[in-house]
Amino acid sequence: MIQKFLALSLILIAGCASAIPLPTENDVSVAQERWQGTSLNDLQTGRNVYIQKCSGCHSLKPPESYSEQKWATIFPKMSQKAKLKKAESEYLKRYLLIISTRLYRQ
Repeated sequence: MIQKFLALSLILIAGCASAIPLPTENDVSVAQERWQGTSLNDLQTGRNVYIQKCSGCHSLKPPESYSEQKWATIFPKMSQKAKLKKAESEYLKRYLLIISTRLYRQ
């Protein structure tokens, strides 16, 4: 029974993850304007933190569903509730803030 539950949970998480955009090299360029040295791996790590940590409590919103300003107000409280480590929090912040601006950059 537990194995079936775990398998179903993994399938649901994988489904949610597919709706969460992958960062691109263009996103890296934009991120580097704000946070020098940010890499594609950093943004991918932020995406992974979002999927793994945030989906444990609620369904995930695509990052572009909120403005950068809205994420900036939501992020500190949610980061604390999720008990993110400092590095996890920084990766997640960069990912959410950069991806949330995509619509305005196109």
